[in-house]
Order: sequence, then structure tokens, then C-alpha cells
Amino acid sequence: MVSNNNCYIVIGIEAQDRINHIMPLKCMEYDAIEYKRQLTDLNRTRKKKLSGDEFLSGMAKDEKLNPVTTIVFYHGEDPYDGCTSLHGMLELNGENKAYEHFIADYHINLVKVEELDETLFRTGLRELIGFLKHRNSKEGMMEGHDLCKALKEWMEDERNAGKEEGWKEGQKLGLEKGENRFASLTSVLLSANRMNDLKKATEDEVFRNSLYQEYAL
Repeated sequence: MVSNNNCYIVIGIEAQDRINHIMPLKCMEYDAIEYKRQLTDLNRTRKKKLSGDEFLSGMAKDEKLNPVTTIVFYHGEDPYDGCTSLHGMLELNGENKAYEHFIADYHINLVKVEELDETLFRTGLRELIGFLKHRNSKEGMMEGHDLCKALKEWMEDERNAGKEEGWKEGQKLGLEKGENRFASLTSVLLSANRMNDLKKATEDEVFRNSLYQEYAL
């Protein structure tokens, strides 16, 4: 959510590493679901009772929903050649062409990683975007080396920690616990765009444990 005084806009992120040929339909569905959720919240929290047309609509004339949009972040290796609008998915040739003007379209907001300028980012996204753009080149290998190395070292630490929790079956359970804990923390940090914290956690055990406590892992 991006706040603007007392209003906000809901921005969804759909990360794709493969081309999806029904993406306009998926984005339209995501946005519609969010609008329906907002409408449900309005009806649940509304203090006044509606009547007449407002009652039938389930929404008062002066009420507004917050805008919703979905951004498709494509970071696959193949050039994106999928549909970028709902019309691109429809058969609108021949006689159907005459009805195109009456059929609502739905465009997607497509962001392709190769078109981004990583130097404009100040967080860990700079290294991540640079690595994705040049992953098949020597430059990309250099950019991704430090991050990959740190993550591997962190995983090894978690495996060792798990091994120390017991013998035989207990050792196996401890290993799985350490790996699952590491994977869970990595996931939440990436989702929260906390790349700097992710890197620091691989180097600082105290800080890493504080993150475990923060996310109740």
C-alpha cells in the first residue's frame, strides 16, 4: 500500500521468470478480488444503514474504493512475447473486429528487468537487478558471487546448528529445523525487500537471531 494523506493505493507485485500468456486475465482477477475485499470491508465496518439503490448496490453514493493496480515484474531469460492486454488474448479478427470498440480491454503494467537501470537503486536491489540482467555474463557472475557465497555460508551454519540438536533421528530433525528456519527467514526478508538485512544476517549471528525473534521463527 502506498499512502497519500488519508488515501492509499494498493499495488500488487507479480514476479514472473517464465512468460505467462494469460497474464492480463490474471491481473484483472487479482485486482477484482482486491476491490471485492474492500467492498466487503466497507459493508462490515459501515456504521449507517443503507436503503434503496444504495442497499441494493452494497455501496453508498459518496463512498469510494481505493485504487488497485498490479505490476508484473518479469525477470526471465527469454524475451517477453506474451500478451500485454486482454484484447491480445481475444479473437478479434474477421467479423469480430466490428465489436472490438465495445469490448473492454485490460492492460498489464509490465516491468522487464533488462530495461531497469540498477544504478538508480540504493538498496540491495542494485546488486540483485544487476545480477539478473547479466546472469549469463562474466559480469553477472561477479555481481552474484558475494550474495550467493554469503547465502551458502549461512545455510551451512544453519545445517551445523541443526546437527548439534541431537543424534540419529534427533540429528535429522534438527537439520530439517535449521534448514526450514533459514528458508523461512530468507523468504520473509526477500518479500520485505530487506536485502541489506539479509546480507548482514549472513555475517552477524546476533543480528540473525534478532531477526528470528522479530518474525517469530
